Amino acid sequence: MDEIHRALAENLVIFFRDQHITPQQHLAFGRKFGELHIHPAAPHEGDDPALMKIYADKDSPRANGEGWHTDVSCDLEPPMGSILYIRQCPPRGGDTLFANMYAAYEALSGPDEGLSRRAHRAA
Repeated sequence: MDEIHRALAENLVIFFRDQHITPQQHLAFGRKFGELHIHPAAPHEGDDPALMKIYADKDSPRANGEGWHTDVSCDLEPPMGSILYIRQCPPRGGDTLFANMYAAYEALSGPDEGLSRRAHRAA
């Protein structure tokens, strides 16, 4: 676990390919990082509400994560991360992409820069 924590801190996202785990193993792994978040509106898998189930097919009215988002960033105390285990992938599409939110924050303009850009656009 020390190596996994180090890799996550250094890379911000890590992948474990070709894993076959049960829902109980998924939850146990997540608990190695702390208390698990329970999404108030999400369907869950099995008896544990911390294991959120995401499913979509051609008849679904919408698919979770169709656009860029951060998981439950609206919470007062958002979770430190998410653990995604994909059971079934479509033949094409369905990609999950990751963004470095530290880099996004650092790339934001400062208060003075933002004001001058708005003033320039208004002129």
